[in-house]
Amino acid sequence: MEKILERYFFMPSKKQSFELNGIDKIVSILEAFEGVYHLSVPDEFTSKIICDSLAKKAKKLWPHEFSLDFIEQELLAGGGLFGPSGPFIIIDAQEIKANAFETFNNNRHLINESIIFITKGRLPKGFPKDDLTALSLSAPKPWHFGQYLDVFAKYFGFQISLQIKNFIEKSVPDNASDYFNCCHILSHHVDERGAISLEKAKSLIKVKKLDFFDQADLFNQSNLKRFYLNLLLIEDDFGLYLDFFRSFQGHVNKVIDPSYLAAKKSPSKYDRGIQLAARKWDFNELIDFQQKMINFEIMAKSKDFWLRDCLRREYLGL
Repeated sequence: MEKILERYFFMPSKKQSFELNGIDKIVSILEAFEGVYHLSVPDEFTSKIICDSLAKKAKKLWPHEFSLDFIEQELLAGGGLFGPSGPFIIIDAQEIKANAFETFNNNRHLINESIIFITKGRLPKGFPKDDLTALSLSAPKPWHFGQYLDVFAKYFGFQISLQIKNFIEKSVPDNASDYFNCCHILSHHVDERGAISLEKAKSLIKVKKLDFFDQADLFNQSNLKRFYLNLLLIEDDFGLYLDFFRSFQGHVNKVIDPSYLAAKKSPSKYDRGIQLAARKWDFNELIDFQQKMINFEIMAKSKDFWLRDCLRREYLGL
């Protein structure tokens, strides 16, 4: 599809790029509605926020609606008795049919309506030529992924504290979808000041993430009480359990046989944790623990609901 579209697109002369926290600046630029815009966004959620911010001033269209008939009847023929109902925002513009873009480009000089094309992902190699305002909004770097929570909380109209951000970042996978859903859930439980407590947030957000390195540190230090408690915070997510128990067997194997460290000139923090655990754990204890990880993996793979009872028994036995 991209190769087909490239025949009808032309590189814009200039582009303005923004980080995620610059989303308000992008909205203010688009609100001018001067000509044709192309906006590249990282996901459908930032696209929704921008579209909702412009909803009262522009009409939203889906790719199939930006058709030959729309171009001919709405943009070229004047849109009927009361004229065109623009400006227009086209969502997922990368899915517009090539012949519609060809007609649009060929008649660009006859079209006076302001149009905003929004695409997810990379800026296409070419786009409608002549006086195009090209904008790009990028996703935050992994170490700044919490910016999504600030943007989404503002969209839903509540204040998110640093403590709640930290809790969500540790408890929920790092993706825009899960962060958006978390903020949506929390928004229904804020107080009259638009705030929510950490305790309330913990009761509402389901833990769906296990930090492998945090768990490894707990194991290395023989803190099995907390190790199993973290596992019990997961609610029957067998896929997550399966990945963890399978991966953690590799960690235990390294503790059983840390000889690979001899070839390392400068051990990492993780390697130093292996060295600590090798001194702290008895060989037979490691073999026993490894077998538990294997048994838990088998239970997770078969989606055995007794798995949590087994984990709870380990926790209560400490």
